[in-house]
Amino acid sequence: MTQTKEFIRQQKRPLKGLLRQITVVGALNAMLLVLQVWLMARLMTAVAFEGQGLSDVLQDVYPVIFIIFIRFILNSYSDRKAVELGQHVIQHVYDELLLKLERLGPCATASIKRGHFATLTVEGIEKFGQYFSAFLPALFHVALIPICVLAVVLPLDLISALVFMLTAPLIPLFMILIGKGAEQVHQNHWKALGRLGARLQESLRGLQTLKLFGATQKETQRINEISMAYKSKVMKVLRIAFLSSVTLEFFSTISIALIAVFIGFRLLAGEMAFQDGFLILLLAPEFYQPLRNLGTNYHVKMEAMAAADEIVKILNMEEPAFPQETRPISTQAKIAFDGVSYAYPDGKSVLSDVSFEIKEGECVVLVGSSGAGKSTLLNLALGFLRPTSGNIYLNGSTLSQSGLKQWHRDISWMAQQPHIFDTTIAHNIALAPEFQDEWAVRVAVEKVHLSKTVEHFPDHLLQRTGEQGRLMSGGEGRRLAMARMLIKEASVMIMDEPSANLDSETEQLILEQLKQLKKQKTTMLIAAHREQTIAMADRVLYLDQGQILSQPKKEDVA
Repeated sequence: MTQTKEFIRQQKRPLKGLLRQITVVGALNAMLLVLQVWLMARLMTAVAFEGQGLSDVLQDVYPVIFIIFIRFILNSYSDRKAVELGQHVIQHVYDELLLKLERLGPCATASIKRGHFATLTVEGIEKFGQYFSAFLPALFHVALIPICVLAVVLPLDLISALVFMLTAPLIPLFMILIGKGAEQVHQNHWKALGRLGARLQESLRGLQTLKLFGATQKETQRINEISMAYKSKVMKVLRIAFLSSVTLEFFSTISIALIAVFIGFRLLAGEMAFQDGFLILLLAPEFYQPLRNLGTNYHVKMEAMAAADEIVKILNMEEPAFPQETRPISTQAKIAFDGVSYAYPDGKSVLSDVSFEIKEGECVVLVGSSGAGKSTLLNLALGFLRPTSGNIYLNGSTLSQSGLKQWHRDISWMAQQPHIFDTTIAHNIALAPEFQDEWAVRVAVEKVHLSKTVEHFPDHLLQRTGEQGRLMSGGEGRRLAMARMLIKEASVMIMDEPSANLDSETEQLILEQLKQLKKQKTTMLIAAHREQTIAMADRVLYLDQGQILSQPKKEDVA
């Protein structure tokens, strides 16, 4: 919770200007409110007790109308600034999360449940923004309006002022007592929502498997159980919200009634002027209204704190650390591994003292059985993981020297299961703005023999591929990924099983393009087990149990 509060303070610091504007406008509004009520009390006294007609008090009506108009403008301005405040925070948190995910890399973020993260980014950050757009302005009004009211009431009637001062703390006191129990309830509600979102997304992604194995009814029952648990959490939150509202209304109503009784008796006894009594009576609801608004928005704070806890957990995730660089290396290699080891956080070793070099224009194929460490080695080369010890060099520089952005500029990548975005074919190929040249896209499409497929679609390159590329076959998706890799024209190309699980025709098309890249002296590191891919290599690295071997095992080559 301490980290959450510090996170909230960090969000406030760059927004001091907006907060100051809201405070100043709130102070002006409070003073104008008191002036408006005083003028209304004077008008009522003049009409009811001094026998003045409309023409006599007209000069006092215009100022009241003018003040109401000014207050309307001030309230509109304050509301607009409050919304702007919330939007600033929402955008800043989005940016922080995206930068954090970029620094973590895809390997570290794999532990974050997608459904839970989607719920957090769609609803959680919005809830957090409401803390600034709704709760903070309400908190400022509590600090301004009651003080202005007390400043007017205290010289007029000490008893009414004492009632205000004695009853005002009761409302926030009860809100704090309710809030202590509500905090855990809101956190449980938020976790239940995240679990429901994660389970639902997982079920949708695996719907085909569930149907084929007759598990849809069981999964439906499980989702229903989770949704009922979520419903229970929601009802607890609503119960607390209604309880807090009733508590606020009860204490504010009793307090106003108490003041009205005191004023009534004193007016009957002739101990108070009507104008003073009516002024205090008109100010009483205005005194308690900010407190009621604060209580109404208290659940906003609780929801925001629960969401902030989840945001802070992601922002505090440990980032891959750079190993200490023990010695410089002098090499002309494009890629060099120098005594690289990697172990999981639990201490399990994956790679042990791996050293090799890939010279410029060389095609090196990495071979190894499942679990040998090929994927880990590729992720290290891509900068997605940091070595536990040793150093990795790209164009003579380590990742810490060149920076992640420059590292990724020099590398092009093709995954075994490439991600196809739900956008156009052209945009899937040319993801970065600097590659979005139509002619370059067409050339890349031609190189991977995808032209006929593109022409088959009614919108050609502007055809949307659907989620996960559902409008394309597996082979077409793999060729699209290769076109994406080629258009970047990076100095190093890294591939993970580019020809695996493909029909013979598509495999030959992929191999043809790999041979063309080899002729062009493109530096390549390829993880593979297919004989045809291995045969085209300049050199083969055999990986077994995290170490480079001199000879392959029979089962490593298919």
